[in-house]
Amino acid sequence: MDPLSFGFLLMVAIGGGIIAYLADRLGRNIGKKRKSLFGLRPRHTAEVLIVGAGVCIPIITILVVMAASAEVRTWFFEGRAAIADRAKLRKDVETLTGERQRLQTDIEAGSQRLVTLNADLVKSRAAVDEYKESAEKLTKEVERRSGEVKRLDSQLRTASKAVADKTKLVADKQVEYEKLNDSFMALIEQTDEERDRNLELTQETLRLEREVAGLEATIANLGNDLAKLRTENDAASREREALDASLKRLAEEFETLKRTSEADLARNRQLLSETQEQLELKQRQLQQLIGQVDLNLQITRTRPMIFAQEEELARLPIPPSQSLRESNALVSALIGRAAEEAVTRGSQPKEPGGMAAGFVPFQIDGRTVGIEEQGDNLVQGIATKPEELVLVATAAWNTFMGEFTPLVVRIYRNPVVFRAGEVLAEVRIEGRSSEADVLKAITEDLLMRVRAKAQEVKMVPRQGSDQPYGSIASGDIVQIVRRVTELEGQVRVQAVALVETRAADSLKIELRIR
Repeated sequence: MDPLSFGFLLMVAIGGGIIAYLADRLGRNIGKKRKSLFGLRPRHTAEVLIVGAGVCIPIITILVVMAASAEVRTWFFEGRAAIADRAKLRKDVETLTGERQRLQTDIEAGSQRLVTLNADLVKSRAAVDEYKESAEKLTKEVERRSGEVKRLDSQLRTASKAVADKTKLVADKQVEYEKLNDSFMALIEQTDEERDRNLELTQETLRLEREVAGLEATIANLGNDLAKLRTENDAASREREALDASLKRLAEEFETLKRTSEADLARNRQLLSETQEQLELKQRQLQQLIGQVDLNLQITRTRPMIFAQEEELARLPIPPSQSLRESNALVSALIGRAAEEAVTRGSQPKEPGGMAAGFVPFQIDGRTVGIEEQGDNLVQGIATKPEELVLVATAAWNTFMGEFTPLVVRIYRNPVVFRAGEVLAEVRIEGRSSEADVLKAITEDLLMRVRAKAQEVKMVPRQGSDQPYGSIASGDIVQIVRRVTELEGQVRVQAVALVETRAADSLKIELRIR
């Protein structure tokens, strides 16, 4: 227990004892002296003075305690309001703590996305390196094939030179054969004239014939060699053509691979550039998010909160069968009312000349819902509907002084839920009970039943209000409490609807005794 409360209780107890003692002494003295006040009988005079002393002494005691303690004065003048403020501040602290945890989660998610993008960047660079290695290998292969083609071309030129040499040798032998043949024919022509010399020359002729046969054999061998060389030349030509075709095909493959590699390299460079741009964008967004978090943290620590999340700013009943144009005007009117309420609380527009409250884009199922789409959805939701509706604008999240207030607008059905004079709830109270008991039965039991009844018929509560469904005048409650305490026996206290009430109306209640 608080020492101040204990001291106050102790002082009241001591004061009560002193009051009892002084009242007893005062009653005895007045009774003995039989004094009269205002023409009253002595006994009545004593009763009046004793009661007056009993009233004055506690009042004086409380005034002395209030003068001595600022905490008692605060408790006396503020009382339940201070307790309610304390509960509200605790709720605000819990809300801010949850918002801080959510922002911390967003920051961690952004960091994880940054790590993923860095990993993708490393993979892209590795792919580019692989493409470079493949291009280098193909370049080396083309160089090796070009060297082989040069070697075969050199061999072909060597073989062609050998064939040319052999052809020249065959031509020389043919000339020599023709000369020998001419000599042989000249010898034959000289046979008639030189028969005598025939015998002498027979041996020479045989020798020459053998030489001619040898030359013919040599010519035949040279012809075979020439045919072989021509065959080899044809084979070398075909091989050269095949090598040329292979070289051309390799060149075409190299060009294709080069173009493909260049295209892949350009595409990877573009991908790398886009990835770097995305990375830079994410980094800027992360920096903006961190700056916004710091700004929000600074605002939550230095500025008062003017709207809690889901707190209502405005509501607007919608008659049935509205056209698209009328529905659009009604939605604009609701946003205007909400903006006016936001300005009165201390909200400010994002830009000069703008409104202090309105829609903001939000994510749903991985898709961004824009401001215009939200307005169009509301217009489509209320247009041509054959029943009464109501639009309710609430704060999308906690808003602090000087900030723009984001709105969430919901559509509710607005049928008649209570008729005028309809009994909403009742409680039975024993007459002659104390005022505290009667007040407790009305405020805790009867009003709780009224709230349960409002929830049962699906009334639209006013979020952020101490009386979300309606209220009863405190004067009516005081009168009912006094009347119940004056009656005898058991009485029924009923809560009755004063007027016809729709789901979005504020419930007006009258208390009646039966």
